[in-house]
Amino acid sequence: MGYVEQTHKQERKMTIKTILLSVEKAAFIQKNAAEYGCNLVEIAVAGNNSAKVTVSGENENVKKLFDEIGE
Repeated sequence: MGYVEQTHKQERKMTIKTILLSVEKAAFIQKNAAEYGCNLVEIAVAGNNSAKVTVSGENENVKKLFDEIGE
């Protein structure tokens, strides 16, 4: 008799969020994205003390990361 293993994967919705932030908030995202289970896709200086930040990850994780900085 054979052994059959079944695996059930829960579908998770992924988000990519791009936003213009102050450099202080962008620095927080850069330092902490991985701790929230997110990936920093892009960070770029935008001028006037701001930075363009793109983060990807599961919806809940991205929301928690940006909630932490009030965005």
